[in-house]
Amino acid sequence: MTSDMLRRAAASPSADPHRLTAMAGYFALFAAWKPVQLAAPTLYLRARDPLPGAEPAPPWSLPHAEVTVPGDHFSVLEEHAATTARALHSRLAGL
Repeated sequence: MTSDMLRRAAASPSADPHRLTAMAGYFALFAAWKPVQLAAPTLYLRARDPLPGAEPAPPWSLPHAEVTVPGDHFSVLEEHAATTARALHSRLAGL
């Protein structure tokens, strides 16, 4: 995932040093993060397609509702953004 993210960042006109520094900060921030159960309902939008060379995301161990959407980690918010938004909207409308 990291190599694909860096490839995409390098191809983006906004791949400036500030963005890359922020990305490194996110990696450090989440390195030791462990999820905890929330009082609010949790929705896991799972990308259907694994990134090339990457394992699928592990099951989410905390209570949640799960919806699988077309695309991979990146394309769910790129070319599949409309489908992802519809899935999220549909789930929220049902609450």
